[in-house]
Amino acid sequence: MPSTVALDLGERYGRDRVLTEREIVATEALEGCTVAKAKLRGSGGYRAERFHRADLAVLTGEGVIAIEVELSPKAPRRLEELIRSWRLAIGGNEVSEVRYLCEPGQTRRLVERVVKNVQAERFIQIEEAPTR
Repeated sequence: MPSTVALDLGERYGRDRVLTEREIVATEALEGCTVAKAKLRGSGGYRAERFHRADLAVLTGEGVIAIEVELSPKAPRRLEELIRSWRLAIGGNEVSEVRYLCEPGQTRRLVERVVKNVQAERFIQIEEAPTR
């Protein structure tokens, strides 16, 4: 399904503007910058910083759109940690927008509930994952 999403995004924005997670990692290594990455809260102290990369990234003139593809429900605590981190990352140097593309039903309802619980409705868009 992430490949289907990448194809859809490539048609909409141009293939050269869409990065897979692998391409995000390669870009960060080659260019020494961060792309579609959110710092997980609770990082620091004696532990190394932890980050989460988006499944896909779209490079636009307005900034980077981080795309998360949710095909099945995550553990609610883990999802909450990720959504809080994305909420804080928006507007920084790396991310201008975050979109969750979800399977309909239980997965989408969970994402919607967590986004509402962490008061991230203004920051995170939720859409249905495309099917081909």
